[in-house]
Amino acid sequence: MCREVLDIEPYQFKLRSPERGKAWETISSHLNATSHPNFRVTPRSVRDRYNLLTKKFQVRLNREERASGISDDNSELDNLLEEILEKEKAAKEKLDNDDEDKKKSLANEKAAAEDMRKRALERVGQTAKRKGKEEGPEAEKSKSRKSEAMEYLKERASKEIQLREQELEMRKKEQDSMSQREREKNEQQDKMLSTMLKQQEQQQQMMMMLLNQQQQQSQALLSLMGKIVPK
Repeated sequence: MCREVLDIEPYQFKLRSPERGKAWETISSHLNATSHPNFRVTPRSVRDRYNLLTKKFQVRLNREERASGISDDNSELDNLLEEILEKEKAAKEKLDNDDEDKKKSLANEKAAAEDMRKRALERVGQTAKRKGKEEGPEAEKSKSRKSEAMEYLKERASKEIQLREQELEMRKKEQDSMSQREREKNEQQDKMLSTMLKQQEQQQQMMMMLLNQQQQQSQALLSLMGKIVPK
């Protein structure tokens, strides 16, 4: 599975995007097409397994770094997971940079639209003043019509700016919502993984307690038999 992930690289696409979904479908299709070993997986099961493996591996790496700064000899799976995490981190940084560039682009578009509106209104006002000076008394006759035209242009430009601002605001909210959902999902996965690791540690502790009890019982039995059996 890890080799397929490295080959397809689903993490290069945005979370919950159609492209990422198709990437997981491709991976599951490739796995189901193999006969040795035989797989029966879905895109979701592959994705969930991938998330679990990478989370557990990351936790293990953090624990080893805190313990000694030196990790044990890695298995083939460990090497694959390490390569996956490095590529996933690079892909996430690229996607974050792209999002930041889009936000800057939206802000620049908004500023450019506002600047165009101001220039258009200035040109209309300058043209009206110039014509008024050139026409003299005739300008008074069409003053009312020009004033209405200017008001219409101002109102139209204002509405266009409002619509553009609303569109930019909606796109920004959509991006913020996607980021929030991604953070919440990661937090849930971290909590689930933490719970699983705690359960595993508790099970290991219980096993150790049982082994100690068995050893103590065996020693007690041997001691008792030594007293009973004549020497």
